[in-house]
Amino acid sequence: MHYEPYYDSGNFGDQVCCFCGALLLNTEVNEAFRQKYKKITSSFCCKCGLVTLPPYSPHPQLLKDLSNGDSQDSLEFLQHQNIYNSLLAFASVYVGHRESNLDGGICYLLNGEFVRKLSSITPGDNGPSFSQLYILDANTAFENRVNNVSYGGDRVDQETLRNLDTLLRQTHPLATIYKISMLILG
Repeated sequence: MHYEPYYDSGNFGDQVCCFCGALLLNTEVNEAFRQKYKKITSSFCCKCGLVTLPPYSPHPQLLKDLSNGDSQDSLEFLQHQNIYNSLLAFASVYVGHRESNLDGGICYLLNGEFVRKLSSITPGDNGPSFSQLYILDANTAFENRVNNVSYGGDRVDQETLRNLDTLLRQTHPLATIYKISMLILG
């Protein structure tokens, strides 16, 4: 496998777009605009002020509460966030990676191929997984996730898992699409 040499592009927020407030890396700054107008912007975020997007809606309270580290539920979630992510994922992901030994959160040094594998809408012989779980009723999907020991379903807080599933079913567009698709297919 081929590994690229390490490259440090700086930190997000080393530069901030004067139009949209995007946190930029040093290499993302539009130098021609900076020299002409003495302002920092980028073509990557708002195309130097030409594109205006509506503000993000606030994050769901459940995610705020689970991410702040202020409770036992939050600490458990933060410790097992990769397991929750795998159990609730819509697709499987494959990358050629090696684990990082650097300080900080869990990350991957991606190198080469990055593949997302979407399954068909209906389960095959192995039973439902990933996006197929969103066509099932919430209780059946929950049981499938809890019993999925290879992805860690037995190691996470069941109430948190159920609450996250409910949140995704209520707010994630793909969950709605999968449910409607199954109703149409009958």
